[in-house]
Amino acid sequence: MRTLVAGSIAILCRIPLGAAEAPPPALDIRSPVKGAKIESGVVEFFAQLRNAPAEKLLLRLAVAGKSSAGPRHCILVDPDDPWTAPARVLNVFEDLLLLTAGAHELAVELAGVETGKVLLSDKIPFSVAGPPPAAIDRYRAEAALSLANGARWLRQAEDDYARELVRQKADGAAYGGDAKGAAARYLMYVNLDFFQRMQGYAILASHYDRSWQQADALACLNLAEEILQKEKERTVVAAPFGAWPIVRSPEGVSKAPSHYEGYARFYARRGDLAPAVEWLLKEAAWYEQQATAAPPSQGQTTEARKLEAESYRKIAHLHVMLASDLDGYAKHIARFKAMLPESARNANYSSFGPVMRAF
Repeated sequence: MRTLVAGSIAILCRIPLGAAEAPPPALDIRSPVKGAKIESGVVEFFAQLRNAPAEKLLLRLAVAGKSSAGPRHCILVDPDDPWTAPARVLNVFEDLLLLTAGAHELAVELAGVETGKVLLSDKIPFSVAGPPPAAIDRYRAEAALSLANGARWLRQAEDDYARELVRQKADGAAYGGDAKGAAARYLMYVNLDFFQRMQGYAILASHYDRSWQQADALACLNLAEEILQKEKERTVVAAPFGAWPIVRSPEGVSKAPSHYEGYARFYARRGDLAPAVEWLLKEAAWYEQQATAAPPSQGQTTEARKLEAESYRKIAHLHVMLASDLDGYAKHIARFKAMLPESARNANYSSFGPVMRAF
């Protein structure tokens, strides 16, 4: 396995007479702010990288506390990735730094992968206090809102569907477009309610993790997975769709359950690459199933393949971030590139980051 080696190598370059010198790279670190007091056990890193040279770069993040070293993560900037190049400005983001309370210092270093030349470096002192005691009540309210919204929207769609059936029966009309549309909306909200319930627990898990309540975070993720396993085979009958599986929406692609990525983040924050990858592979398999579900539309297949490809991009970056594994990155980024639909080569939003072209 190829790994990345820390260190720097000085390089002298001859610039031909009359040639315009490229502007030097610049890294604008927006978070954490120097001297900040952070009310979360998870510290988010966000920066904008400008004028990156056309070579693979490594952004090293090393956290140190007063008495011990913290996590060391690596973010790869790859000019061959269609979601990062060509670009004058790149957003670099990650939310996997799980820290203890107290004073910390984040050392940031940007270097060439092949040359080892250090282009930029900085040190950012900050402190972690964790969330205030009242914060968990707000977190529970946010999760409860996700749980309640799906049920409320489903009830409205169910009422609309029932009224349309009664109206058509009274008119003696055939099952027409209005009723079919009402049925499609009803099934869409059945699907949405199913996913909102899992999302509520995934939201709560994220907040528990930021509050150093590991057992509660994992319990919430497990509850979301329990909902999925109990109900994933359930169908709902709504003419003319017949017995419709709730894991699908008649209106398009159903996003993978939120707790898949939630599990991946949970394990990645603890430096545990294997289970993090395992959950992202489940996410990829979910979109593979969505892409081939009958009868898929061309748009649905394209969107599902884009999301499946993105799962492999997340896996590729985790190999570098947690294990400095370039071979693992190359394997999975190749799959991302091969699978990514041509129409999605500029669609570069990813909740997982870590490097995206800025628009």
